Amino acid sequence: CFAPNDPDAKAWATKHNVPLFSDAEELNKNTDFYCILAPSAPETHLDLSRRILPFGKTTYIDKTFAPDLATANLIFELADQHRTKIQTSSALRYTDVQQKLAEAGKDKLRHMIAWGSGSSFKEYAIHPVEMVVSCMGPECASLMRRGTGEFSQLLLNFSHDRTAAANVYTAGHTPFAGAITTTAGTQYVP
Repeated sequence: CFAPNDPDAKAWATKHNVPLFSDAEELNKNTDFYCILAPSAPETHLDLSRRILPFGKTTYIDKTFAPDLATANLIFELADQHRTKIQTSSALRYTDVQQKLAEAGKDKLRHMIAWGSGSSFKEYAIHPVEMVVSCMGPECASLMRRGTGEFSQLLLNFSHDRTAAANVYTAGHTPFAGAITTTAGTQYVP
């Protein structure tokens, strides 16, 4: 692990039995690929990317990828400049929902609903949205947010008259789940 200016890094590394490096060059000699993990502080991802992406090793950058589009574009430009493969996603890209959709036939998907919770909309909305996009594809034509407090809903319109709703409830515990509607019917997937 490499965690610049983080007083908790040594404790975390010790707890997880992971070597702690104070220098990115030294870390690079001991790694095959990278994970940039600062999910509650996406504003640090650009600085960490500037330290790591020049090594050219495949890098996973945790959600939330960047605090804004301009920063995201700088990270992508940096990856292109150094020919570094990068990926970002929520763990909800790989759930039973995608498996059920594959069995039902992705080409038959007409509508989807996803639910999720977390401590804030800003940090956790990506999870149900990732579930939707991984099933519906990237061709979102419009998006509308309803609600601004602890209960928000995103309404998404996709190409070919397909629709989705992503519900983000930060009050209490709402399990991550989805429902897919295909031409054969609707199936709820916990």
